Amino acid sequence: MPISKTGQLLIMISLFMLQYFAEHLFPAARQHNQKDNEWKNVRWGLLGWSVNILPAIALAKWLQWIDTEKPGLMNLFHFKPVTGLIIFLLLMDMWMYWWHRMNHTVQLLWQFHRLHHTDEHMNTTTVLRFHFAELLISNFFKALFFLFVGPAVFMVAVYEVIFLANVLFHHSNVRMSPAADRIYRLLFSSPLMHRLHHSKKQEERNSNYSSVFSGWDRLFGSYKKNERTHIVFGIEEETRMS
Repeated sequence: MPISKTGQLLIMISLFMLQYFAEHLFPAARQHNQKDNEWKNVRWGLLGWSVNILPAIALAKWLQWIDTEKPGLMNLFHFKPVTGLIIFLLLMDMWMYWWHRMNHTVQLLWQFHRLHHTDEHMNTTTVLRFHFAELLISNFFKALFFLFVGPAVFMVAVYEVIFLANVLFHHSNVRMSPAADRIYRLLFSSPLMHRLHHSKKQEERNSNYSSVFSGWDRLFGSYKKNERTHIVFGIEEETRMS
């Protein structure tokens, strides 16, 4: 059954609140639960949402048109719904991997994405800390990706819920043992993997780009193992956005 927009929003809010409270009850590092920092991230999130609300509505309408008219690669084949969903989840997550990687390697994109990495207290609210211009550019290229692939609306809704759940988890300040993290990262991008990605050290920051499935980093040579529970977050550049 397709996930309604209201249902999707309720799931996302519930996941955010559960993760937020979990990291305050069982923090990996209590010093990263700072109210001032959290409110700064919330303000960035509200700004990004307000600027992108119309483009987001346009993207949803665009996706509905694609679902109805059925252009795109996937519509050249007659997949069963479950098979089609699995294929799309893999294609979408691979696209998100390369889009994230390009935000680090293309200088123009990095000028916006670097805001996300200036957070020196990574926690659940860090997922809100994105420059509105990055969100606008991302929506544009996502629209092109949808046109090329041709997914059904429900496929995108399922991916977005899975994506948010894992991105919230691997940004969170929740305490997790290295042993449990090693098991989790066999399939998914884990907290210790992603904390290394937010390291101040550039050679560590330019690694572990995966959003949901961890295998993309192994497949494309950007995986770095991390067993450290303490990472210094932020960026080393002198000119910073705050």
